[in-house]
Amino acid sequence: MGPLIAVAEFQPSNRPRRRQVEAKAVGPGDRFMRRNGMPSEPVRAVKVVRDSFGTEAYVQATLTDRTVVTIAIGSSVRVFTERPAAPGFGDLASLPVTPGSPEEALVTAARAYPEDTALTATALRLGPRINPRAGAHLDDLVDAAERLVVIHQDRAAAAPLLAVLTDLGFDGNEGRWRATRAALALAAWLATADGDSERAEDLGARLRVGEDLAIAELRGPTAAIRRRELADPSLPERDVQRAREDNATDSELRLRRIKLDILLSQAAAGWAGWDRDELASKIEAEIAAIRELNTAGSGD
Repeated sequence: MGPLIAVAEFQPSNRPRRRQVEAKAVGPGDRFMRRNGMPSEPVRAVKVVRDSFGTEAYVQATLTDRTVVTIAIGSSVRVFTERPAAPGFGDLASLPVTPGSPEEALVTAARAYPEDTALTATALRLGPRINPRAGAHLDDLVDAAERLVVIHQDRAAAAPLLAVLTDLGFDGNEGRWRATRAALALAAWLATADGDSERAEDLGARLRVGEDLAIAELRGPTAAIRRRELADPSLPERDVQRAREDNATDSELRLRRIKLDILLSQAAAGWAGWDRDELASKIEAEIAAIRELNTAGSGD
C-alpha cells in the first residue's frame, strides 16, 4: 500500500461560498469569479456541447444577462455559489486515502459535487477502505458510478469506480454479482458511446458468462424463471406512470433506475434481441428522465 494522504483542504461554509468546481459541476445560480475577483452575473442555464464525433468538448453556460461562457471539458473554474454542501461534506477533507486508489477517486468525485448528499455519504462510508467482498460496498460503488454518469455526466470520475466492479465476476454470491452485473452493463454502454465496440462486446460477453454461472447455482424452476426474465424482461412501465401521476418522485426515481438497469443489461448482453436503435433511444429517455427527477429535488 502506498502512502496515505489527506484530500485537499476544506474551505469552511460561507454564503455565498467560493468554490473550485469542474466544468460539468457548474450549475444555475453560480457566479463565475472574474479576473478582478468580483462575481459575474448568475448562471441561468448550462449544457454540455459535443464535437462532430460525439465527444464532450465544452460546457456552455448562459448568464442572466445573456452572456455566454464556454469552459473546456476536464478543466475547472472558480465560482461563487449558494448551493449548500451535503451534510458531512467537510469530513471528506480528513479522510486519509492512498494516491491513485479507487478510494481517492471516490472522495475526489464527491468533493466535486458538494451538494450531492448521496455521493458524499457514499464517500464517507467507503473512503477509508473499499471492501470488494462486501456486497453493500459494491452496491454503494455502482450507485455512485451511476450517479456520476447519469446525473453529473462525469464519465471520467466514474471510470475508476467501475473498474473495481468490472474486474470482478460471479463468485457464487448473488448479492455481489448483482452490483457487478450492473457495472458491466453500464461500462458496456459507455464503451459503445465512445465507439469502442470491441470493449463493449467483451464486457457484454463477461456479463453473459457471469449470469450463466449465477443461473447454474439456482435450483428447480427458479432457473427457468430467471432465463424467461432475461429473454422477455418486464419493464415497470405502469408503475412508473402511476408514480408520476401521484407525484411520488422518490418512487418514480427508484423505478426508473430499475428500468434503466434492465435496458442497459439488454444492450450489453442482448438476451431479448430487442432492436438496438430502439433500445438506445429508450436508454437515453430514461437517463434524461432520471436527470429531470434529480433536478426536481430527489437525489437519494
